[in-house]
Amino acid sequence: SDNNKINNNNNMGDMQIDDIELCLPDEETNNRQKSDEEVSQTSSSVPEEHQEDPAVKKELTQWANSVLKLRDYVPVFSIHDALKDGRTLGQLIHAIADEKVPDLNKDPKLRVEILPNIDKCLNFCKANNLVIGTIAPRDIVRGNEPVITILLEQLRAGHKRKLESGPPQIVEPEDERPAVPKPDENRNNMSEAELTDDEGMLPFRR
Repeated sequence: SDNNKINNNNNMGDMQIDDIELCLPDEETNNRQKSDEEVSQTSSSVPEEHQEDPAVKKELTQWANSVLKLRDYVPVFSIHDALKDGRTLGQLIHAIADEKVPDLNKDPKLRVEILPNIDKCLNFCKANNLVIGTIAPRDIVRGNEPVITILLEQLRAGHKRKLESGPPQIVEPEDERPAVPKPDENRNNMSEAELTDDEGMLPFRR
């Protein structure tokens, strides 16, 4: 009987991972398959040019710092890392749009505080045509660099459009425009003899 136990243990050791997964409950196996599919879809949906590139990260960090400086915000060492804090993205949007994202937590520390901040920022960007498409807040918090690169490039393009369009032109309403004095028709019809330099008009000559 002891030999049979040893043989059974050896057989278990020789089982492959695939065989073990077949023994898992159907629900757990399906969850694993879904998770693998999501990872595969996320990786395939990111263009190759957005894959991690130190030169691109450095260029975007320099651009972000130049924009943050417009509002006297503290510069960051790496914009890809800084956006994960749930605060820097709001500052960057404020500098680009000249408008603060409403109802942001000013000092988020926990994940449950950071995620709502990121979500509000992304919704603000969509409403103001700064971001096209769907970006999940969890990708920003997790530091998904390809997704963050896409977000930053869209923000930079939106900032460029804003600069090219220039400041909005203010048109005064008709009733607030200064009235232009009408010329004195009678004065224009008078002869030089009837006008003096100091007194203006003289009585008509009889």
